[in-house]
Amino acid sequence: MIMPNRDTPVPRCLELALYTEHMLGKFPDNPRLVVLSARMREGSGVLEAAHLAHENEYRVLERTRIDVDFENYLSDARVRRTRKLVELEDGHAGGRIASQVFFAGSLDMSRIQGDRQIDAMRTLEMRLRNVQDLWPGAAAELAEIVMHRSRYGAALDAREACKRRIVQLRLARDAAKERFLRLYAEIASLVQAEFPRDRKTQELFFRDAYERRPAATPDNGGGEDDEPSDDPPDDPAGG
Repeated sequence: MIMPNRDTPVPRCLELALYTEHMLGKFPDNPRLVVLSARMREGSGVLEAAHLAHENEYRVLERTRIDVDFENYLSDARVRRTRKLVELEDGHAGGRIASQVFFAGSLDMSRIQGDRQIDAMRTLEMRLRNVQDLWPGAAAELAEIVMHRSRYGAALDAREACKRRIVQLRLARDAAKERFLRLYAEIASLVQAEFPRDRKTQELFFRDAYERRPAATPDNGGGEDDEPSDDPPDDPAGG
């Protein structure tokens, strides 16, 4: 019997646990096996919960990335609108107000993102404050830029917070997996002790960690070895 180890993907660990738990439950007249079945169910449940929490957070991360992209798009559009309004106030491109607000060029937000864009928007806010005596519309534009910069910053903060949660959840999942592997090995040892010198019965309760599974639709007349395992790998961090 090949035992699961740290390299065994969590979904495969859960499959092995389900098999052992269910097979142990086939002997209700043996109280020791009933207890082991319950322990396996509890241990695999903890691992599954930790695994799902980690996986689900990746879905949350994708939503936060979308939020960042959207706020980046809105911020870019707002800065372009501000530039157009400045040029309308000046009456032509590169006028007096524009030279003070956009003196470093067009401040093209489409070429920068993240913290760099936040910094650029703060600079734009400062310049708008400096031209309020020249341009009556500067205060309203300043309020718009501040609003978009705040929303963009909040989206970036939410994305980074999600990344930190993923690290924490991965550590929790890995710890749960370590506990599960110890439990699995302990249950295997106790089963062996329950059926000493009866290898066939011992092996009844466990599947090899790398055992190939039968095809879902065995229409080629083959056996279990005809279909390789389709277990997906764990996330790049391992586990």
